[in-house]
Amino acid sequence: MLSQLQQEYAHLNAIDFSQNEQGVIFIHVESQLACATISLHGGHVCHFQPQGEKPLLWMSQSASFQPGKAIRGGVPVCWPWFGPHPKGLPQHGFVRNQAWQLAGIERLTDGQIKVVLSVNQSPASQQIWPYPFELTLSLVIGTELDMVLTSKNTGDTAFTVGGALHSYFAIADIARTRIEGLAETVFDDKVSGE
Repeated sequence: MLSQLQQEYAHLNAIDFSQNEQGVIFIHVESQLACATISLHGGHVCHFQPQGEKPLLWMSQSASFQPGKAIRGGVPVCWPWFGPHPKGLPQHGFVRNQAWQLAGIERLTDGQIKVVLSVNQSPASQQIWPYPFELTLSLVIGTELDMVLTSKNTGDTAFTVGGALHSYFAIADIARTRIEGLAETVFDDKVSGE
């Protein structure tokens, strides 16, 4: 699969691919605007850094890049639920441990790179989630990272989903970090329990 991807996208000189010893394939973007690394395991953004700036995402030194293991850091995709499941199913859903497919890569006219990943129902997912679905993650990599997660029910039975792009940001000092714009927003603080 690695050589097939390298051949298919050889015309895009900002794109490269690699594969680790465990068989996980990574997409590497290096443009005049930014660099990024995306894992096909979990549809996971591992690294994003605008050119001339520090990396925006944090990745654990002990992150495991192997099938069946969630990657700690970057931007995990949590779907079809976020957090613990009331019936004891895997925390944050199951797609972060699934193999995703590369649906396409293109260079946009403004120099940004668009990467589209997808994951569908599989025998493994049916063990946890009996509904047919298509999940698409669209990434636009430029001076900013634009991410859009789209759920599609491809079956006849209605289902309810939740999800998150569970971003781990690289920060220098947590004591000097502020989050603005939440004054009128209702949220749960998992640290304080409020």
